[in-house]
Amino acid sequence: MLREVFESGRPLTYVRTSEEQRAGNVLREAGQRLTGAGVPVWSWSLTTGLRRDGGMVEAGTHDPRGVLEFIAAHTEPAIFHLMDFHEPLRDSVEIRRRMRDVYQSIHGQGKYVVITSPVRAIPEELERSLLYVDLRPPDLVELTAFLRAESGTTDDALVHQLAPALLGLTLDEARYAVRRALAAGGQLSAQSLPSLLEEKRLLDKVVDARRGGFCYELNGAFGALLGTLGFDVTFLAARVYGDDGKAGDWDATVTFARDNGEPRIIRLEDD
Repeated sequence: MLREVFESGRPLTYVRTSEEQRAGNVLREAGQRLTGAGVPVWSWSLTTGLRRDGGMVEAGTHDPRGVLEFIAAHTEPAIFHLMDFHEPLRDSVEIRRRMRDVYQSIHGQGKYVVITSPVRAIPEELERSLLYVDLRPPDLVELTAFLRAESGTTDDALVHQLAPALLGLTLDEARYAVRRALAAGGQLSAQSLPSLLEEKRLLDKVVDARRGGFCYELNGAFGALLGTLGFDVTFLAARVYGDDGKAGDWDATVTFARDNGEPRIIRLEDD
């Protein structure tokens, strides 16, 4: 769909999604198909600044005004992926005004600005200037390719049998569902279906129904959230020591994650 958006000439698009990495891959695929040589993708966040795929960070682009100036001055076709740019737009009238200027200046130049955000927060000044898109969850074709790559299986019949169980999940959620199934059985098989469906049941119970859960359910759902946010997550078995100093059974779960390389252990308690 985004390729059609770009081909229509729209210079500014707002995509609501929590899957930044997947959105970036969709933009790269669309860019490759735009022209014979393809259109490169530049990615920006407040913490990393602006960089072209495989390139170095451009000086002066860490702040929102700086990246908008770079986009306006850039002379070649490009897709600019601005992550969470809704926050600078919300907080600064200057940034909103400059974005409107950029919108006018890049029109018809083969330059496209795509804002991705997990929330819809579009300033009234820009409502009529941009196209709003909800990035749909992965379809069966995307999930089939993902399942084949993530599990390493070459059994096409098995992949087509299991992939429908992941429909409705994000790729990050699907990744943890596959890891749950691999941890339970060592490899994917027809018997992996209950483990894949358990991830969906868990998210429905804890997130959608807001019913809470046992420690392994809460930590599993929280770990899926951290994975969606880009953290490297591993689930660990744990046991609790009583007041007498004796250890209980290995029947608890903790979430191990890395934050900028620093290890963190998180445990959510069922109360």
